Amino acid sequence: MSTAIVLNFDKAAKEYINYAQIQHVVAEKLSAYIPKSRLGNAIEYGAGSGIFTKHLSPWLGKVIATDASQAMCLEGKKNNPSIEWDRVDLRQPKEGPWDYIFSSSVLQWVDDPVNVFTIKAAMLIIVIDIIRERDQDRLIVFFIQVG
Repeated sequence: MSTAIVLNFDKAAKEYINYAQIQHVVAEKLSAYIPKSRLGNAIEYGAGSGIFTKHLSPWLGKVIATDASQAMCLEGKKNNPSIEWDRVDLRQPKEGPWDYIFSSSVLQWVDDPVNVFTIKAAMLIIVIDIIRERDQDRLIVFFIQVG
């Protein structure tokens, strides 16, 4: 994610959760795919202000929400105080091992999304995002079973 984009998210962090209507819809749909056991190590990339993150709690293991914007991490921590937060740029994903990797509405901001999913030892990666095609938004869901 470019520095300019991160700075824009830094500026918008305090109000983002109030205006991110489509992100709320996407996060709600993705939450249906969270494993019921909620065991193991999990990470969320591009957590922003915690719109999807709230669905990860409670988690019976280690869970970390990350974002490239420090201001978004601070807002996310306010909104989801039981979750650990860390500033992570997806160009350098956080080392695992991770049993689960979550991402909601982040791929459009990443220059090299394939790199995000080269992290070792994830059992299941769930990605949900919106793509624009012919002036219409389309919901896409990826399930990547590893190992």
